[in-house]
Amino acid sequence: MASVLPNVVDTKLERQEIPNVEFYWKEVVNIPQAISGGFSEFKKGELITGEISHDEIALILEGELEIKDEIKGTVQTARKGDVFYFSKGAKLSLVPKPFVRYWYVNNSHS
Repeated sequence: MASVLPNVVDTKLERQEIPNVEFYWKEVVNIPQAISGGFSEFKKGELITGEISHDEIALILEGELEIKDEIKGTVQTARKGDVFYFSKGAKLSLVPKPFVRYWYVNNSHS
């Protein structure tokens, strides 16, 4: 199977209800039992994840994102054009600097 989804870059994102965080998200691809993908936009706050249940890779389209690995204690910054990824079991703290938009693909549906 192959499909083309035209002009997904202009997808309208939906605000997520997270206290003290301005985060928008929209899944645009979902292949059941395989992968999903979409866009996220993060404008303020700090998003602290619990233990993540999937692998994910993302391409920064605009802005910067500070990524703290809560297990290792390391901090990295991903900027426009960078790819960041994390593995199942990771615990992260994410902070936009001051804004970030990215495309992601994950295996959360497998």
